[in-house]
Amino acid sequence: MDPEHGTTLVGCLRSLEDPRSRQGRRYDWSLLVTVLLAGLVQEVGGVRAIADWVTFHGDELCAWLQVKPRRMPSLATLQRVVASLDTEALRGCLRALAEHQRGVLSAALDKLDEGRLRLWALDGKAVRGAARRGDPIRLVTLFDEATGTIVDQVATGEGGAEIPAGQALIADQGLEGVLVTGDALHCQRRTCQMIRARQGHYLIAVRGNQPQLQADIESVFATPPTRTWSPIRDRWEEQGYHHGRFEKRTLEVSSEVAWLDWPGAAQVLRRTYYRYNPATRKEELLVSYGITSLAPEAADAALLRDYWRRHWAIENGLHWVKDTLLNEDACQVTAGGGAAALGFLRGALTALYRHSGFSSMATARRYACSTVERTLSLIGAI
Repeated sequence: MDPEHGTTLVGCLRSLEDPRSRQGRRYDWSLLVTVLLAGLVQEVGGVRAIADWVTFHGDELCAWLQVKPRRMPSLATLQRVVASLDTEALRGCLRALAEHQRGVLSAALDKLDEGRLRLWALDGKAVRGAARRGDPIRLVTLFDEATGTIVDQVATGEGGAEIPAGQALIADQGLEGVLVTGDALHCQRRTCQMIRARQGHYLIAVRGNQPQLQADIESVFATPPTRTWSPIRDRWEEQGYHHGRFEKRTLEVSSEVAWLDWPGAAQVLRRTYYRYNPATRKEELLVSYGITSLAPEAADAALLRDYWRRHWAIENGLHWVKDTLLNEDACQVTAGGGAAALGFLRGALTALYRHSGFSSMATARRYACSTVERTLSLIGAI
């Protein structure tokens, strides 16, 4: 096999330092990580399923990779490889790969309307399978919505550990021309300060974890208007019948933020969702709040609604895919940093599937898994 550089997924793993001692090496490092990646594409379960697939397709793998081992790596060997992967080094390689992919996919960025910002969503996802047999692990990700690539990601514990992990991701980025979106967990003073210090903007949901800020925003919208003044600067509304139910969505924006004690605040938002089911006569009303550093002249209510909605690209385009298509929660690897390393690699696979020329991620995966050749081509091994 020829050496690969870090512009392919298999090239990232091949570039990692071989953690094994020199004595007793049976397999070349590049072969081990290549068959591990190929097995990860084919088998979305744990390492045992990967090892079985590698064994069953050993002759084809040897033919395509032009190697002649006496036999394919065993389950124990692949388990040791996974456990020995340097997660920090892997994170750095994948970050460089994502940057390369975004450069190649610059045409996708050009399709954004002039004046709009690039949207990077910040969010965390628990690796539930690892928690069943070991310590809880959460992967915190900064996701580029336009290209479907992971800008950066880090593994941390559960609970409040996601907050400093998200701040660590932001600290490593230049954010000029970027809007960082996040859920209420990331509504933190330091997070917003860091985003603005790096020339970026934020749009963050506000809920009970910041009770004073939420109360202040509620009071803005509760202030009654006068004949010449209203706290609501702009408003977006949509209504109609969907699936037999009447739905009405409203986003109201106010720029009355001078008295809010929050870094970089320029506008506050109130989002209202009303639903009525005629069959059951059941009504539902949901109200949520947000805060942004975007000035009124930079974003009206319709644009802010679009930005807020697009935050869910990280849920639909990454977390959901890893849960359902790649079955991440079924993997119960706990040794070393194996759970985090496999989580990083699954995230990188989603970008490859997204840009493989198919409109459906499931179809892209089925195509890549249909032959050993296509699997090796996807990861850049041939």
